[in-house]
Amino acid sequence: GRPLANLYFASWSHQVILLAVNLANWLKVGQYTKIPPRVMFITQVYGTLLGAGLNYAVMTTIVSNQREILLDPIGNNIWSGSYVQSLNSNAITWALAKEMYGVHGRYLIVPLGLVIGLAFPALHWGVIKVFPRVAKWEINTAVILTYAGLIYYGNTSWIWSSIVVGIFSQVWLRRRLPRIYNKYNYLIGAALDGGSQLIIFILSFAVFGASGNEVPFPTWWGNPSGNPDHCL
Repeated sequence: GRPLANLYFASWSHQVILLAVNLANWLKVGQYTKIPPRVMFITQVYGTLLGAGLNYAVMTTIVSNQREILLDPIGNNIWSGSYVQSLNSNAITWALAKEMYGVHGRYLIVPLGLVIGLAFPALHWGVIKVFPRVAKWEINTAVILTYAGLIYYGNTSWIWSSIVVGIFSQVWLRRRLPRIYNKYNYLIGAALDGGSQLIIFILSFAVFGASGNEVPFPTWWGNPSGNPDHCL
């Protein structure tokens, strides 16, 4: 196989599609928040070009100062090279697709996952046809499967905060204060997103050791020693 060719193919196909979907997603958010499409598009292009240079500078700095931890398969509770390592692993394994993912391969379940993912919405549709009352239940099997696949790797401490904000926004605020929800919900969501990225950038260099000097956070219930997400 040709692992490097696989990486190039993924960069010019899969990643391009992801960026296009993300662009369309935020254009939709701009529509919800009454931002003119042209202004939103120019802002996205500006942010993308600025982020390309900034992300490269940040990445090289972090890799230089946290090289040993990033090479560790496990990492620690702050730094992990699992995503970049997974790109390398995927390139190598898919170069041996027949041996790894074929009928007699060890990881046949991986391509079968596409079939399983397709079967769940079809099964849900069939259940609705048999039991029409189920159609009133707000269930989206595609969304459930997508987020179920996000909790098995990497740091998981973000999950609880996402659940809390989601319940507050979509359950309490949407039902109790619909006017405030319609006027400010998406604006606040964008602000939280941007604010999270900004604070991660500041903490990475000021506290977490991206620049080489790490400042340990105090240990308390919300930041226990070992795993801050309270997972064993």
